[in-house]
Amino acid sequence: MRIATWNINGVKARIDNLLRWLKEASPDVVCLQEIKCQDEGFPAGPIEELGYQVAVHGQKGFHGVALLSKSGIEDVQKGLPPVEGDIQSRFVSGLIANGDGVVRVASCYMPNGNPIGTEKFAYKLAWLKRLEDWARAELEREEPLVIAGDYNIIATPLDAKYPNNWVTDALYTPEARAAFRRISALGLTDGARRRRRRRHLHLLGLPGRRLAAQQRHPHRPHPPVAGIRRSPPPSRHRPPHPRLGEAVRPRAGLGGAGVNHRVSDDLELFPNNSDPESRFP
Repeated sequence: MRIATWNINGVKARIDNLLRWLKEASPDVVCLQEIKCQDEGFPAGPIEELGYQVAVHGQKGFHGVALLSKSGIEDVQKGLPPVEGDIQSRFVSGLIANGDGVVRVASCYMPNGNPIGTEKFAYKLAWLKRLEDWARAELEREEPLVIAGDYNIIATPLDAKYPNNWVTDALYTPEARAAFRRISALGLTDGARRRRRRRHLHLLGLPGRRLAAQQRHPHRPHPPVAGIRRSPPPSRHRPPHPRLGEAVRPRAGLGGAGVNHRVSDDLELFPNNSDPESRFP
């Protein structure tokens, strides 16, 4: 099973890019974040024509997540429990058939949390605690689990080109990083890192290529190229951030992980596609 995750930053604006990529890469499951539309406004028709079933947890103009699957989606969960009082659409999960079993796949758009010391930061930490509680309960079922999406956390210094420039950002706070470690410690594995154990653990794809997409952040006091792996808006170029439950590996194994650099509408890092790993693997 090939599972992809993409912060699409507006699915209606990029539906042509999405459809083209689905035809070329043909992933089995896709986790979308920041779809920025309500459920009824999601362009499901042309996606379903390509053989995908769709589960959407949308929100008008902000956030929103979706799951696309070739093999159907059952037991769809919209929102992290407890959902009462949370108006932000950041989580959807479902059971997806995989051979003789099923895998629960979650598409998540974690809160940014900036600025630190505000209600936004408190919401970020509370949301991550809810994710931790949910993941713990799911892992107790001893069923395969994948939590994919935009984590909005710089988990380690290896996940930023210039980590010292992020010390006052909510993505790199000790609290956010500790929350990430607690979730990982439940029995989850960083799918991308596990498949690229070379001299630098942050490599993905070619030797020397960082997991951090090399992108510009014009509103931040960083050097012109200062990518991060858990990159916040306004970036559109998001590497995959899968967290894999231990149950996934013995049943199906993790066969590969990579970054597709050709799904953007305004940047192609490897336009000639000379390297096979520059595409979705």
